[in-house]
Amino acid sequence: MFIDSPAEHTRAAHPPPQARAPGAARAEQPESWKVLLGGGGMGRRGEALPCSAPPAGPRPPPPPLEEAAGSGAVSPLPRSPRLLLLPPLLPPLGCSRGPGGREREPPSERARRPGAPAPPGQPRRLRAAPPLLRRGEGRGSASMKEPLLGSMALPGKSLQKACRLLVLFCALHLVVTLLYYLSGRDFYVLQLFSKHQQSQEGRGAVTVTAAAGEPPGASAAAGVDQPAGDQAPRPAEATQSAETGPPAGGRALPRCPDPSPLLVGPLKVEFLHPVNLETIEKENPKLKTGGRFTPEDCTALQKVAIIIPFRNRDEHLRYWLYYLHPFLQRQQLDYGIYVINQDGEGTFNRAKLLNIGFQEALKEYDYDCFVFSDVDLIPMDDRNTYRCFEQPRHLSVSMDKFGFSLPYNQYFGGVSALSKEQFHKINGFPNNYWGWGGEDDDIYNRLVYKGMSISRPNAVIGKCRMIRHSRDQKNEPNPQRFDRIAHTRQTMNSDGLNSLKYQLLKIQKYPLFTKITVDIGSPS
Repeated sequence: MFIDSPAEHTRAAHPPPQARAPGAARAEQPESWKVLLGGGGMGRRGEALPCSAPPAGPRPPPPPLEEAAGSGAVSPLPRSPRLLLLPPLLPPLGCSRGPGGREREPPSERARRPGAPAPPGQPRRLRAAPPLLRRGEGRGSASMKEPLLGSMALPGKSLQKACRLLVLFCALHLVVTLLYYLSGRDFYVLQLFSKHQQSQEGRGAVTVTAAAGEPPGASAAAGVDQPAGDQAPRPAEATQSAETGPPAGGRALPRCPDPSPLLVGPLKVEFLHPVNLETIEKENPKLKTGGRFTPEDCTALQKVAIIIPFRNRDEHLRYWLYYLHPFLQRQQLDYGIYVINQDGEGTFNRAKLLNIGFQEALKEYDYDCFVFSDVDLIPMDDRNTYRCFEQPRHLSVSMDKFGFSLPYNQYFGGVSALSKEQFHKINGFPNNYWGWGGEDDDIYNRLVYKGMSISRPNAVIGKCRMIRHSRDQKNEPNPQRFDRIAHTRQTMNSDGLNSLKYQLLKIQKYPLFTKITVDIGSPS
């Protein structure tokens, strides 16, 4: 039976002598034992009761417990009709002082804690999840880690710290990369400027050797005052001599590095202001007669001839010379500029003029690479090296005319580079494409039929700008071009260098270029 009041508890713990008589209340006791582990209790209205001292005298021994053999489990209490009333080991449940005299939490406060037994008629409150322990710590350790996923405050702070560190690292990496790029760029510019200053101090004035019978400076005046198409030709003695590289007997120079350390990358190309030949000549004092250049402090990797098909494009030629001479010198090439001028007013033939330029350039110097360029195309990045590679090279990859993209994969027009061996292997360019279009596709077919492929720079480095102009007279689209392209395999071995015929009219050597005027005949 359960005892509800303190009075009943006291009477049960210390019954009067008459209540302890044998057989006095045996009929009212239950069959099973009920062990009361603590004295005291709650009042009928739940108020806290005053503390009472435990009764004096020896405590009765606990009932004997028998352990099950081999298991360690406690056997149930022995069945007996007696009611075992233990003396109160703890203060009453409503007592305000606990063991040792410490203040005890009132039941009303203890009931508010999560997990405490709920009063009758109210739902039980759930206990909060225990904190997550660190590895190696016991449950009694005071060091706790972050709580479980029920609370997201601490994991959120850790994630924020990690994100901030990552952003800080990325920003630091970007700053270091930018500083490295800018410092390298400035170094190259300063190096180029210092070399330019040294060359001007040591060189002094540039002198041009005139032919016998010409007054000094006549050739320079002819290249400055008159347009390129109207410049007076040199005498035969002057046109037949050409400077071929550094003077003999000089010290051996190391090979130029690849890529050149003088490159500056993207260039600003515009055609808003006119340029003149005199200004270009003053800005390029290291040029030799005929538009020749050789590096002074190293041996160029290749000897390159730049071949330009030409007729009545003097303004375009000045822009081309203005941008390309510094461009080629920064690439440390041993190069010469050859402008192949078609005489007369007949139908224009670009491919035949390129064949003529190949043959005439080889008569002056042992070139091993040939760059064939239209006069109205200006490169926009000097990392686009004007030299030859293992495979034929297409250099004008992305022109502004086509939205800085390649019009089609087989396109080989504009600017291209072939070595002497590659050019001989395809028998040069075709001679029977009169008028505009078709010859570049024929050249592409010749390369493919001879087992070669096209190499190109990427679309950023290969950017070019075209000088806007209307189509020239006598350069209308060739109506036979598609039929000729379809028969390239049958005609390539008989139409090219081995069938080239022309008449050389004059060779003019100016400070910035060599102009070769030829008569190429007319369509048959």
